[in-house]
Amino acid sequence: MPSPALRVLVAGAGVAGLELALALHDLAGTGVELTLLESAPDFVYLPTTVAEPFGGSSTRRPVASLLPAGARLVVDRLAAVDVAAHEVVTQADRLSVAVRDIAA
Repeated sequence: MPSPALRVLVAGAGVAGLELALALHDLAGTGVELTLLESAPDFVYLPTTVAEPFGGSSTRRPVASLLPAGARLVVDRLAAVDVAAHEVVTQADRLSVAVRDIAA
């Protein structure tokens, strides 16, 4: 199997990050190696949390269950971007990325 044309790291798996991952997967399919970096393993839809104090439930799901096929989840916090090394530095690791593709 040929390697993907582009590696993409999405920092944050909130609504926007998940929508980006799903749209990118729809548009590029296997042409993109997709990694999501999120500090928590669960996605929480914040508008529903207002019901919790009154006995209601919020929408909580494992982030991994919401990702498109083939996408990878890294549960960690972004610490820095090492442009020279083409790496994203997290609190626990270093992730190799195409830093030139990171928008400022």
